[in-house]
Amino acid sequence: MRCGVYVRVSTDEQRDNGYSIDSQLRMIKEYCEKNNYDIVDVYNDAGHSGKDLMRPEMRRLLKDIKSHKIEKIVAIKVDRLTRNNYDGFWL
Repeated sequence: MRCGVYVRVSTDEQRDNGYSIDSQLRMIKEYCEKNNYDIVDVYNDAGHSGKDLMRPEMRRLLKDIKSHKIEKIVAIKVDRLTRNNYDGFWL
């Protein structure tokens, strides 16, 4: 399965408390290897808030979903994708 990996931290506190981009990537890559997912691309919105989907890499991710470049999104937690419940359900 072709997947896109999405990572994001919006604050220094998140980065310092276990959600650094490197730790997210490490855990996600291990998960993908165990589940035979092929990582097609990594979408990194470091420093952007999750309040809406108007982040640069999120918009690129959505475009790649629509074009069928990827079949699955992998993120460490749903709140890395969005803080909006409607957007989270939609994704």
